[in-house]
Amino acid sequence: MFATADQGGSQNPADRNADRSLSEFDLRYRLASSYLYELPHFRGTGILKRALTGWELGGIITLQSGSPVNILTGQDNSRTGVGFDRPDLVGNTAMREQSRGASVAQHFNTAAFQPNALGHYGNLGRNVIIGPGVFDMDISLAKRIAIREGSSLQLRGDSFDVLNRPNFGAPGNTITAAGFGRITPASNGRILQVSMKYIF
Repeated sequence: MFATADQGGSQNPADRNADRSLSEFDLRYRLASSYLYELPHFRGTGILKRALTGWELGGIITLQSGSPVNILTGQDNSRTGVGFDRPDLVGNTAMREQSRGASVAQHFNTAAFQPNALGHYGNLGRNVIIGPGVFDMDISLAKRIAIREGSSLQLRGDSFDVLNRPNFGAPGNTITAAGFGRITPASNGRILQVSMKYIF
């Protein structure tokens, strides 16, 4: 749902083994499930039967772990002209258990990093931070109304992100930037859609 943060290239083109890490597209866990349920037919007669029969309930549920994030120094401290220096790791990157809002403000311990020394590459590995995961639920409710043999009218309502729960993008990954460690991108909130389709 989101692109990862700007991952950059190899820190040291002469030593590609130092960049061995998780792929930028590594999603350790992902579940995408869809369902479609035809509601039971109403056994009555007349207008009530027509109103309560022919409904379908459907939806998609997505659960996904976060993508790796590559932390960059943001300066060419190595003096190589490559521009993808990584910082030195000087502490624990993990945060204590915190609220979702606090995690958005600071997704990882930003004090665990310091700029790499001049003339040297940083000791931090590539893609060591994992961004936030995704939980999304979409639902739809549709009713088919028979018009004549071989044709019908479908009335449909959709709700995307029915729980109105934002899914967040990658945190800022450059230690010299003001937004380092902070999450700013987020998905749209709940979107409602009503449509009509003629089937023949």
